[in-house]
Amino acid sequence: MRKKRILSMALASAVIVLTFASQAMASTSIVEPDGSTGGVVVKTVDGKSIVDYPVSNEDKQLQQKKGSMADLHMQYKNGKISKETYVEKLKKLGASEDIIIAVSNAKTFDTAISSNSIQPLSLSSSPQNVIIPFYQMPQATTYYCGPATASEIINGRTWSTISQYTLAGPLHCTTSGTPWYDGSYPMKDTLNSYMNTGFYIPYGTYVESSTFQSRVIYDIDANYGTAGDAWEVPGGPHLIGHPVGSTIYHWFAIYGYGDYGNSIYYKDSVAGSSVSWSGNVPASSAMDYVTLARIVNGRGIIW
Repeated sequence: MRKKRILSMALASAVIVLTFASQAMASTSIVEPDGSTGGVVVKTVDGKSIVDYPVSNEDKQLQQKKGSMADLHMQYKNGKISKETYVEKLKKLGASEDIIIAVSNAKTFDTAISSNSIQPLSLSSSPQNVIIPFYQMPQATTYYCGPATASEIINGRTWSTISQYTLAGPLHCTTSGTPWYDGSYPMKDTLNSYMNTGFYIPYGTYVESSTFQSRVIYDIDANYGTAGDAWEVPGGPHLIGHPVGSTIYHWFAIYGYGDYGNSIYYKDSVAGSSVSWSGNVPASSAMDYVTLARIVNGRGIIW
């Protein structure tokens, strides 16, 4: 196991502030500060050692299938294919009827009209979409960002409020927080279980911005929130209000997008919590998708 020098344990893994020594060799399995296990280091990007975690054959097939749907959705959103063609291709990919209805009825982007134009958008197009209602929930402890994020997303879809303490169990949440992977993907499994769906799959840990953007847009248009897993490092981008000189692991809920998908809307459970710097953090924020993709790079999203 690689050595770590702990700078602060006060925020555990919902918001973990620490630095760690040189990464293990790529062939060595490591244990990460958020409790993630079973991965190997494969590259370094933005000062982060990207760790590759196992993905089952079933999840790989689901990733390929849903990824194809998300890519197809972006073609439809940008007016490159008709709604009829879109629906036909979704059916061939095996999309469920409720997903087909939701995503094919989502308003398209009108690329002829910029976000700064005074010309009104047509009723069939819009540069934004948000899940309504979608409530921010302050995390119940300094390390409960995972349970808070799951509770927000479940409530946004089902209107059912599940206690963060109830969700901590299936999320494998400890004082180290909610792991990205520890033999399974706890956030994926928990969201699917409580929503009685197979919709959610992991995307990570090496995150490309355009892929991140298309996955989020697909989720929101299907009326499902996305769980982001931030890994913030000194010198790199941080979520709004987070101390920029700190290394932080933090789950957060994505609930919408604007400016034709260039801006991503998210809820931050630090706001209103007992985290020492929570007063600097808004409950709701927006950030450009390229920056947000850099923030989740090294972990990823459950989408």
